[in-house]
This record gives sequence, C-alpha cells and structure tokens, in this order.
Amino acid sequence: MSSTDDGPRDDAVRRFFEKRLLPAAAAASRRRGELFPRAPQPECESYYRERGRRVMERRDFELQGLESPGALAQAAARMWREGDLPELADLADALASLAGELREVEEEGGEVSPFIYVMF
Repeated sequence: MSSTDDGPRDDAVRRFFEKRLLPAAAAASRRRGELFPRAPQPECESYYRERGRRVMERRDFELQGLESPGALAQAAARMWREGDLPELADLADALASLAGELREVEEEGGEVSPFIYVMF
C-alpha cells in the first residue's frame, strides 16, 4: 500500500475533517472572523499583541492530559473552552477517539535504524 492509497483510516480522517472540523471552524469564523488571515490586513495598524502575562511559570512547561486518551480529551476541551475557540471543545472526545484509531505501535527489532546516530 503506497502513501497515496486511500484506506479505512483515511476515510475516518476525511469524515472527521468534513463532518466535524469544518463546521466547527465555520462557526468559529462566523463568531470571531477569519481564523488565519490569508493576506495582509491593511486596516490593521499592528500585528503586535500586548500579553497579559509576561513571565513564564512552571505550568507553562508542563503538558496536561498525557496520561490517557480520556485525559487528553479533557485537557484539550478545557484549553479550548478557556481560550478563544470554544467551538472545538465539543470535538475533543471525537478527536481523542480518532487518535486512538490511528495509533500505530511499532515492533522493536534488534537492528538500529541507519538514520539514528548511536552513541556508546
């Protein structure tokens, strides 16, 4: 199977993208305007944003939700609800489920890949 062949996994991603993600993005765009401007905005005086917090804290370097797919979904939903994209929060469970479907576990072999520099 080549990387350009469509399979059931590709179909699952395509369905999620078309049926869930695109409608959520459209709703977010209606609410707050274009998510990612594709051209310079002449009416914009500056693209600079003043940040409320200027000092990094320990929590800024700690990833939440890596314990399990369910924890990841909860952390993503919380981040999107607290951020500027609450439309994505409803997709968190479906996204975690899709990630579980697409997960691949490689079998370990005795050979080290020629693309890895081994130091010992």
